Amino acid sequence: MSKKKSYKQNQQFNKKKTKPQVKQHTKKTSVAPKNTTNKNIPFNLENSFIALLLIIMITVIAYFPSLDNDFTNWDDTSYASQNYQLEMLNWQGVKTQFTQYWMGNYHPLAMLSLSVDFNLAKKRKPSDPDNKRDYEPEPFIFHLHNLILHLLNTIAVFFLSILIFRQFEKKYRPTKKALFFPMAIIAALLFGVHALHVESVAWVSERKDVLYTFYFLSSAILYLLYLENKKIIFFIASIFVFLLSLLSKGQAVSLSITIIAIDIFLGRSIKDWKIWLEKVPFLLLSLIFGIIAIYAQKAGSAIHDIADYYFHERIIWAAYGLTQYIIKLTIPFDMAPIYPYPYKSGHLPIIYWLYIIPAAAFLVGFYFSLLKNRLFAFAMAFYLINIFLLLQLLPVGSAVMADRYAYIPSIGYFMFAAALLPYFLDKKINLNILYTIIALMTAYNTYTTFNQSEVWENSLSLWNHTIKLEKKAVVAWNNRGSTKEKTKEHADAIKDFDQAIFLKPDYAHAYYNRGTARKALAEETRNPKEKAVLLDDALDDFNKAIILIPDFDQAFHNRGVVYDILGKYDKAIENFNKALEIKPRSFDILVNRGVVYGKRKNIEQAIEDFNLSIEIQPNNASAYSNRGLAKDIGGNPDGAIEDYNKAIELDPTFATAYSNRGLIYKRKADYQNSLADFTLALQLNPNFADGYYHRATIYIVLNQKNAACDDFHTALNLGYSKAAEMIERYCK
Repeated sequence: MSKKKSYKQNQQFNKKKTKPQVKQHTKKTSVAPKNTTNKNIPFNLENSFIALLLIIMITVIAYFPSLDNDFTNWDDTSYASQNYQLEMLNWQGVKTQFTQYWMGNYHPLAMLSLSVDFNLAKKRKPSDPDNKRDYEPEPFIFHLHNLILHLLNTIAVFFLSILIFRQFEKKYRPTKKALFFPMAIIAALLFGVHALHVESVAWVSERKDVLYTFYFLSSAILYLLYLENKKIIFFIASIFVFLLSLLSKGQAVSLSITIIAIDIFLGRSIKDWKIWLEKVPFLLLSLIFGIIAIYAQKAGSAIHDIADYYFHERIIWAAYGLTQYIIKLTIPFDMAPIYPYPYKSGHLPIIYWLYIIPAAAFLVGFYFSLLKNRLFAFAMAFYLINIFLLLQLLPVGSAVMADRYAYIPSIGYFMFAAALLPYFLDKKINLNILYTIIALMTAYNTYTTFNQSEVWENSLSLWNHTIKLEKKAVVAWNNRGSTKEKTKEHADAIKDFDQAIFLKPDYAHAYYNRGTARKALAEETRNPKEKAVLLDDALDDFNKAIILIPDFDQAFHNRGVVYDILGKYDKAIENFNKALEIKPRSFDILVNRGVVYGKRKNIEQAIEDFNLSIEIQPNNASAYSNRGLAKDIGGNPDGAIEDYNKAIELDPTFATAYSNRGLIYKRKADYQNSLADFTLALQLNPNFADGYYHRATIYIVLNQKNAACDDFHTALNLGYSKAAEMIERYCK
């Protein structure tokens, strides 16, 4: 009987044991569809792609103004518009890009992508007469390329989010309805239109940002595919694409830590040595490129002396940055290209110490998320890992933060926002609240992104906007001064340089720029005393710039130009020689030294400099024109005419070449050709006093007295004093 009872008990036990399992299995497959709250989630594969297409369209609308923007004078001239090294889209050009740093960075793939744009861009005549080339690329292709990369990154965020959210749902929500499609839509939507990304997209020089992000996200996607499919080809591809990301920008090193976080949060055992063995290629590449990045930053003088701020102060700035990025990701406002350090070391007001509180709250929130919501925790970890190196614990540059630094870290923020969807469902919170928040954020960001893209329209709009928001941004004052200098607003430019120097008394480039503005103003003034004062002040500025940067080649160059204007030819050549020691094959310096050699009647050395300058820039009209003048002074007028002909062929608007050729024709008594040349020169330069005088003398020879007197009077009005004597003789 006991045996029967035991058998029945065992049977009953087996029934009890298996029955709940059957029920649980049934619940797993049948309960989720009965969840009425899920009817608010209409997304599936098909309409998710339709939503993705709409996201792309909204993003294009938001960034549309950027396509009409010009280059700015904030690195764009060095990176793109006047970087004629980009013309070499060949093996030599590739070799050059892979073997040099560029402005404190090592990013050869970014430079090669700019080289492609440079060679594809339609060429146009420059509006700047100081531009030594007869063309510069149109900015449209550069801006279009940046926008296309941003759109690709938005798509990549969508697929990365799908893979991550799907893995999380398998592990942490296996019995509930899949939400990874709508969550991915939310993350991609916010990433695509967010206004904090305008700097990365609308600024041509930030090609490196959008390019490395594309490879960064692609590598992460391939790694997740490797985790899902266990196919080694995805793993190898992930490492290769990671290398491409590192070659686009050194900041990509954070991916190696990001994939470790992916492993941890997806439940892979960090005790398994095979998992760590997988990470060796990523970590090794990060180490190598991290070292390269440090050397590149030092070479470009971008890394500040750590002694500028004490360690505890750098902690404060890190807390400040961590918090400010979150605030601006939530509600983007007052977005400036430059956020200078608000205060110097030792003078931090208490309000900045208070930023420790929200930063600590973030870390506490991260800890509790580890216990309560692993998806929230992963999103926060993604943000923290990718922003950590940019929090100025190791000071880089002169800004406490930058909008562009948030480009990849923001993905963690948007994943957090997307993770609210399952949270709202689990807590039975009305989803319309979340949808309204997302809709408002999208509308606000689209509008703000559109307006912020217009801020980057040109240099003047950019720096006016920056100075309005950040009056201590010394770079903005300096660069706005340079913008005004290009439009010949010398006096206003000097005021901006004064302010930059006031804010930063050791700002070598501001001294240099103020010196060039004073030199240009001196060349325009007719008051001898004012001219002398301006030239002395310019020399003083160049001297200060050289003291601050002893190998400042352009400061030596322009100091030589001032000595040339003052007639101190020996000192001029001395400075040109020093500049050429620093930069041996500089076209401008060689041409100017050649001009001074010509003034000293050292014709052979002058022609030698012009020959070398033509070798460097074979299609430059000014080099041929100057060599023509040297040949004329050296007694070779026919050779001079050949050079003037070549200069005019290269630049049909070259007034000086016409007038100099006209002088030779005049000496040869070829008055018709001489008259034609001076007439063309005066059409191109109506304020050319010498030209009116010389044309008038030809009219005298041709017995056209009325025309001659008109030209003599015009020459006199323009300040050519010799014309007074001719008026007295012929026009009474």
